Amino acid sequence: MFAEREQNALVAIYSDRFGEPFTTDEVYGYWLFVAGTVVAVLGMALFLVSMGAGRSGTREVAYLLAGSGLVAALAGLVVGQSFHGRYEADAPTLAVGEEADTR
Repeated sequence: MFAEREQNALVAIYSDRFGEPFTTDEVYGYWLFVAGTVVAVLGMALFLVSMGAGRSGTREVAYLLAGSGLVAALAGLVVGQSFHGRYEADAPTLAVGEEADTR
């Protein structure tokens, strides 16, 4: 599916860890989530370090990093959702209580 396209470093690392992605959005969403999480954790750590008196400028940077990181992490979850090819239109639907035929 995705093998015909040119791969960059982010896609190659993602493919090695999780297998072939369906779309590049799936890959970029994952990396946006990872980067956002790292930035949010750094912001929270900076906030904890700046708990002393007289460091309001550092605390404001910590708020900015933590907030921006959380927004980026949530955006990564949205961007990374790839529903292409995961559900087949011709797949039979089962009624409640009905079991799939696995023969």
